[in-house]
Amino acid sequence: MPAYNGFALWLSGEPGAAGTLGWKEVPSGNPFLRQYQLPAAVHVFGRGTGTIVFTATGPMAVLDGIAAPDLARELDVAATVSTPDKFLGEKVIVESTEDTGDVSLATHITLNVSTVESHPGKTLAGCPYAIDVK
Repeated sequence: MPAYNGFALWLSGEPGAAGTLGWKEVPSGNPFLRQYQLPAAVHVFGRGTGTIVFTATGPMAVLDGIAAPDLARELDVAATVSTPDKFLGEKVIVESTEDTGDVSLATHITLNVSTVESHPGKTLAGCPYAIDVK
């Protein structure tokens, strides 16, 4: 998780960072998603994609050709919202707390499968990362 956080800060804060990876930032149509076109397809959950988005908490692959409920079933991800207009599923991957003196670090990593209005006909899948410092 620290490696991802360092990468995400670099990507969002360093001018031209995406270009050094060969990525092209493209409009997502959603103020909560930063979208990138990759120079070559990557394989995610057994499927290829050339598009990824970043939410405030992690990366998501943008997938064609599979409905969100079907991918969630394949990945054993439980649906929390499942309507004709919206799907959201989540599976907890890591949930831990580490106490270091006066500070407690709670780590929460999930596997999410979802749909969003800005990407009709697409399924988003990825892993949000959260650390809560107490």
